[in-house]
Amino acid sequence: MNDGGPAFPRSSFYGDDESPERYDTEGDDGMSLRDWFAGMVISPMLVQAYGQTPDVLASTAFAIADAMIWERAKDRVNEKPAVPKT
Repeated sequence: MNDGGPAFPRSSFYGDDESPERYDTEGDDGMSLRDWFAGMVISPMLVQAYGQTPDVLASTAFAIADAMIWERAKDRVNEKPAVPKT
């Protein structure tokens, strides 16, 4: 399943500012973009969630997140490369 990759990727730091080996290449991916999208979608859903069970809300939020990732991937396939200005 395409989870969209990490939402907020970052490198792990160690050593001092002068160290050439300051960055750990493993890093920490944190949550996936899919998790981030679902979390952002579910908040407004909760306002109008009267009578809905948590599993239905979560399932709907992830379905919307999956659609967002699919649409995002589709847009990237159709992108034209930027033409450098001369």
